[in-house]
Amino acid sequence: MFAPLVSTYLDPHNDLSLARSSRLDMLRPTQESQDVLLSVPSPTPASPKSVYRLADYLSLDDLKQLALAHLVSRLTPTNALYELYGDVATVYPAVRDAVLDYVVANWNEVKTSAAVQHVEESAEAGALRSGAAKTAMLLAARLGQVGR
Repeated sequence: MFAPLVSTYLDPHNDLSLARSSRLDMLRPTQESQDVLLSVPSPTPASPKSVYRLADYLSLDDLKQLALAHLVSRLTPTNALYELYGDVATVYPAVRDAVLDYVVANWNEVKTSAAVQHVEESAEAGALRSGAAKTAMLLAARLGQVGR
């Protein structure tokens, strides 16, 4: 089981630490439960992005694909831009491309989300990751191809 994405709890009215805190609150029941077979506390679910990074480092392609599939399955119009301009998508082209596919396919909903303004403000403040410009160019090109 993977942990939910922090971006699920992020919006322009809160900061990253509040989003992480909300995510931890959601995970707390899992942390406090017992594994029935082993009679030990259940392990805390790991982030699919952390698992992806580790799997890439260890060259575990099946695990990478599993983590990527889970990450994509948790994308929403509200959190997709956060993920597209986040640290993992800017470092790993496969993640960027998968999230980009989602954003383009769901652009009508994504473009009306509060994340758009938040990402724009982050860009103006110079707070986006180093791969953000390339990601923006790819997004613009893809949206231009589908005539949106």
